[in-house]
Amino acid sequence: MIKTGFAEINEERLLYQGVDPWFLEVAITGDCNFHCKYCNRFNADLDFDSFKAWIEKAGLLHRIQITGGEPTLSPRFAEIVNLCREHSISLGISTNGSRPIDLYLNIPADIYYISLDDYDNSILIERGYKNPEHVKNIIKYLSEYYYVSVGVVIDRYNIDRIENIIDYVLDLGAKDIRLSTSSHYLNLMPTFKKTYDNYPTLAYRVKNFNNKRPMRGFPTKRCEIMKKDLCIVGDKHYPCLVYFREHGQPIGNVGDNILTEREKWFAETDCTKDSICSKFCMDFRCDFNLEVETQANEKLQIKG
Repeated sequence: MIKTGFAEINEERLLYQGVDPWFLEVAITGDCNFHCKYCNRFNADLDFDSFKAWIEKAGLLHRIQITGGEPTLSPRFAEIVNLCREHSISLGISTNGSRPIDLYLNIPADIYYISLDDYDNSILIERGYKNPEHVKNIIKYLSEYYYVSVGVVIDRYNIDRIENIIDYVLDLGAKDIRLSTSSHYLNLMPTFKKTYDNYPTLAYRVKNFNNKRPMRGFPTKRCEIMKKDLCIVGDKHYPCLVYFREHGQPIGNVGDNILTEREKWFAETDCTKDSICSKFCMDFRCDFNLEVETQANEKLQIKG
């Protein structure tokens, strides 16, 4: 099984047969103090009461990822973090790295996702960052104590320097890098001289790019991974966060019927014909679904 990072493919996640989701991604606010040009902004705050009622019934989840917007701007951030910590084996925080270091050090997180799309401060400011030198210092400092994975969005302004940017981020101490292309630049296909074998998420996407495999599109008919995952925004749940960000309709409301509603969506949705899945589905999700299909077919052959 391909190892591609904390929230992506691993054997444990593939084989998980529990009733509740294996992985939960919850966007707790759409507020952000950056104005990144590629970001699909949204306006929604987590319905804390419905989320609390659901998660207390759900019990213990393997992974919870708190994101936004900039989640630390939520007035209920501390409450949400503590609630998630109580109900998850591992907790991740996605942040732009703009807040004071003491705030981050006091969060009981296991992993941080922080974005840094360039090493040139003037370019970062033009891209929508505020005080990029502070973000760099946060990455460097947190990397000494936590698992920090840095997100780097590739676009036409940095594609010619992308390996230099990767080297710069790794020198800051990042444990891994999540390369991506924004939905505004779907056809970008960078090539790389290095393989970055010691960095699983980075190596996975570099290999795909070098093989001329796009990061988005080409889904399987059924989305097996959405049965093991859950995405919550506001008081609604979605197939995944990408589906929400690309303005897809929610599956339903956060409540007792979440799992039933998700099973129904899974059974009725042909992702190859869905306008969002067919264009924006992420490569690791496609690989996960293909692996599930392969294992299911192998079991059928053994029985036959």
